[in-house]
Amino acid sequence: EWKKCMKLLKENAIGKVIQMTINWSFLSYDIKNQLNTWKSNPEEGGGALAYYFSHVFYNLEFFLGKIQTLHCDLNYSSISPGKGETVVSMVVRWESGCTGNIVLNCGSVGLNKHVWEFQGQRGDIVLQNTTRTIGIGFELIHYNSNGERSIIAPAMSEPLSGEDERVRLVKSLGERFIAWHQGGMPSKPDFEDAVRVQQLIKRATDSADSKEMLPK
Repeated sequence: EWKKCMKLLKENAIGKVIQMTINWSFLSYDIKNQLNTWKSNPEEGGGALAYYFSHVFYNLEFFLGKIQTLHCDLNYSSISPGKGETVVSMVVRWESGCTGNIVLNCGSVGLNKHVWEFQGQRGDIVLQNTTRTIGIGFELIHYNSNGERSIIAPAMSEPLSGEDERVRLVKSLGERFIAWHQGGMPSKPDFEDAVRVQQLIKRATDSADSKEMLPK
């Protein structure tokens, strides 16, 4: 569904994207089970920004190109056993001129959804997952300029009982990385992407500390 979404954007299916929104709300495993691990400790690479939003950052630039400026706010939940932030709220502007509003909440005790909305000059694209799965419950919907709705890719069924859906996701990444190492076939995301994400995390942290849009 993610690749199909990118294909629609590249094909200019909704024209120039002028605004996008993301709402990713879920209850993390650590908070649900009251586990105080590195995943909720920013000093060890945890917290909602570094641990979860890192994936968002990569996909933001995967879909829409280089981020120009951002403003970030962080919030905390008393139900989290760790000291890391649980809510990331961000306003983003891309070099293309597109703007975005993004909220990630890993301490949502009721609501569970992951929605990406791309609003273009000739329609909208929605990539959404309202199941409690991580990566296989997404569906892709296209709205044309007349408001007509087309399901491009329906949501896949949830994993079998006892199956950890993360295995198939990591397996795919691992296979591509091994193929790159053995055959020289470049794979994405790569180390350059990883460095870029770390730069964006640092910028977001600085923005949250200074309460300013960065870079100025």
